[in-house]
Amino acid sequence: TYESLIKNARNKTFHQLFPFNKSLELKIDNLDDIRLRMFSSFNNKSDNKMSYKDKKLAEILLEFTRVVEQSVDDDFWIKNQVVMNSINGLIKSTSSSLKLLKE
Repeated sequence: TYESLIKNARNKTFHQLFPFNKSLELKIDNLDDIRLRMFSSFNNKSDNKMSYKDKKLAEILLEFTRVVEQSVDDDFWIKNQVVMNSINGLIKSTSSSLKLLKE
């Protein structure tokens, strides 16, 4: 449950970078360098594709989604702070140990 809550909180924070409540549909005119390949041989359907100058950027943008907000009580955040402090202490102790071993 903890892992799920943290993932959802992280995802919600990331997705608030673009705080849309509804899906967006954009019509883009005047794109340059668009190529469409179609009617490839039946055995090579993957050769049918549309390519354009900023295809990689478009593929990244198409992965963006919205998430549902999930509320948690104050007790969760108190316990989460304890976990984060413990992880921080573990990292510092491990770092110190490795430095001593190196010497």
